[in-house]
Amino acid sequence: MTTPPARERDPARRTLPLGVQSFRKLREDGCYYVDKTLHIERLADNGTAYFLSRPRRFGKSLLIDTLAELFQSRFSGVVTQSWRPLLGRPLKHRDLMPQLPMSRPSHRESPEAVNRHLSARVIAGCRLARASLLFLWLPIAAPPPTLAAQTVIELSDIDVCDSCRLSLEKVVSLGEAVGPGIIESERTRATWNDGMGYLTFSRSGTTIKRFGEFGRFMDQIGRAGEGPGEFRAISDVQIVRTDIVVLDYRNRSWSVFDGSGAFVRRHQYPHALGHGRFHVPGHDTVVVASLQTRTPDIVGYPLHLTTLGSDEPVVHFGAASPTYIPDEPYGGLVVLSTMSRPGTVWWGKPTLPHWEEWSLDGRHLRTVAGDLPWFPSQLADPRRSPRPIPRMGYFGVDAQDRLWTIVEVADPGWREIEFVWMEGGYWERVDDARPDELRDARLDVFDLKARRHLGHFKWDSVNPALMVLQDEMAVSLVEYDAGLVPRLSIYRLR
Repeated sequence: MTTPPARERDPARRTLPLGVQSFRKLREDGCYYVDKTLHIERLADNGTAYFLSRPRRFGKSLLIDTLAELFQSRFSGVVTQSWRPLLGRPLKHRDLMPQLPMSRPSHRESPEAVNRHLSARVIAGCRLARASLLFLWLPIAAPPPTLAAQTVIELSDIDVCDSCRLSLEKVVSLGEAVGPGIIESERTRATWNDGMGYLTFSRSGTTIKRFGEFGRFMDQIGRAGEGPGEFRAISDVQIVRTDIVVLDYRNRSWSVFDGSGAFVRRHQYPHALGHGRFHVPGHDTVVVASLQTRTPDIVGYPLHLTTLGSDEPVVHFGAASPTYIPDEPYGGLVVLSTMSRPGTVWWGKPTLPHWEEWSLDGRHLRTVAGDLPWFPSQLADPRRSPRPIPRMGYFGVDAQDRLWTIVEVADPGWREIEFVWMEGGYWERVDDARPDELRDARLDVFDLKARRHLGHFKWDSVNPALMVLQDEMAVSLVEYDAGLVPRLSIYRLR
């Protein structure tokens, strides 16, 4: 029996694009396809946002890839070649289509994990709806929850449990007795990333120190100076995917480093935004918290959204009225949430129990306000008593919708400190009392869904700070060991 000769391929016969998700490959390999790009033209010209509820293997990823290719005018010979308003011009940020690959999330992942993945990709590609937005139906997880209209949560509706004490467990201690791994300031803060470990810094410091998962010092990033990769006064540090973003207020710049600590680039920082903390909801998209009272066009707006290295104007939001003039102590300051729901950000007032949640497109979603026994909304007349004013330093809302707050309250022994009333209208300490002799720090956690106070924890210190550790809220605090070596301890709820 002889083997029949191999059938020669007919040059006129094309191949079927089975499993092909790339428009470029489909065209360059000469595959069969039905040119429906005219419908894409109609979608872009006549619509705003679309929801495509199609099952798997129906070409959603290929559609997204086709959009990218067409907007960059890489191919001719299609129906849309006469469509000129967008095709053929350089891509700008508002023209980008966020690509959400359907093959990356696994069916074994939880809905929350998949939603975090999708939200991060959407926010990275969209900036306040300036980019065209296309949502795809994903059968392996429920879609992210819809952000509701404004809701007011009264603290008076929450039962405060004075006897409930939070139980904390230490995760790790950072810092060495000698060498570059020394914790140099009691105000040292930390941020965490699975791939980079712990990054520690102090406000107004000039270096960032990196520690491994179990506390071993690894290396140092940056140095004092004004050149590339140098700092004069660090305000905040955040990790964005595989990059480290640093706000240096005195150098008026953002500095970006890669995961190895190598300097990548620097962007100018808008001077009018002040030097508050910042939050990075997506790649190169930054929200800064700062309340300015002297710049007319942003007076009263506590949140400012900008894009690193972009010439687009800063978007100011976070207040219903731009005419707010602070009249309470520390009224010109605003506190940014350490953690928020995807697509949202919270801000609060340092000396008032008042917190607001806003979406990145400028919608006011929720307000939590009222009175707390240790944090009243009405402050006593400071002329009558030198008692320290309660002051919130950190807060955040975690994935379980729990509000975490760290408030500085009066130390029980504050009356033992001698004060004198100054002509400038304030009390001045006569002796050199340490800050922790005047104030303590109190951590409280509230379940906003159940309207319940879960408990509190108190330190004889003013140094605790909130941070995010493995998608959960945690507390960092500089403590001294038996040898009086300062260590940055990381705690989380037990």
